[in-house]
Amino acid sequence: MDTGLTQAKKQLGDEMLLRVDLENRCQSMTEEMAFRKSMLEEEVKEARQRYESRLVEVDSGRKEEYEYKLTQALTDMRAQNEEQIKMYKDNMESTYVAKLDDLRRLAEMNGASANMSREELRESSLRMESLSTQLAAMQKEGKRKRVDVEEQEASSSVSIAHSASATGPICINEIDTDGKFICLHNTGEEDQAMVGYEMVKTIGNAAATYKFTPKYVLKAGQKVTEVAKRTTAYNTALEEQDEEDDNGVEASEEAHFHLQEDPRTAKRGCSIM
Repeated sequence: MDTGLTQAKKQLGDEMLLRVDLENRCQSMTEEMAFRKSMLEEEVKEARQRYESRLVEVDSGRKEEYEYKLTQALTDMRAQNEEQIKMYKDNMESTYVAKLDDLRRLAEMNGASANMSREELRESSLRMESLSTQLAAMQKEGKRKRVDVEEQEASSSVSIAHSASATGPICINEIDTDGKFICLHNTGEEDQAMVGYEMVKTIGNAAATYKFTPKYVLKAGQKVTEVAKRTTAYNTALEEQDEEDDNGVEASEEAHFHLQEDPRTAKRGCSIM
């Protein structure tokens, strides 16, 4: 648009220079015609003087003929001069009007183009502001959704595995899926003294031991629930994605319950693994 406007300004300047040049030429031609007219009048005056001087020498009967011819010649010369002046004037006026119309149309086109460019620039600015607002909202929404997904992944990535085995009358009846407690059951027909028995909970390489009191007796067919302590290990992995930091938390827990009899006591106990 700036290039077109510059060219239009340059063309307008050239047309103005041409207009001044044409006006100068018109003025020069007018002055030239006035000069020629004065010269012609001078020549006519001289011719008249020569004619009048000759009239003295010619017969008075031919005086009217000479006057008629002189008048006719002057009339023809005047008509030719007027026609030529009129032709020059019409040509200059038509050229001037055509150039002026071209400049007016060019100015209108440049003005319309400038207005259109300003309108397009304003609309582009409004679109950019709208897109920036939408982008900020989408980034905020995306960040919130990533946080929700991370929380869901963190809450759903916890896995608990149990393994247990038993021999003898004491067996494992129930293990909490969250690893919070364990239920023991005396399947024998006699009461079972729990002295010498110990329950071991192993998570990874760590182990916790629970021993029953010497006076504790698990009656025949009776069930008892013991609460197991819980240890959770968290491993955090840092992952970079889409040039933003996303933190993921993975939790894992594996519990192994082991109920065994103290080797210093009788071999009547049970082993739970």
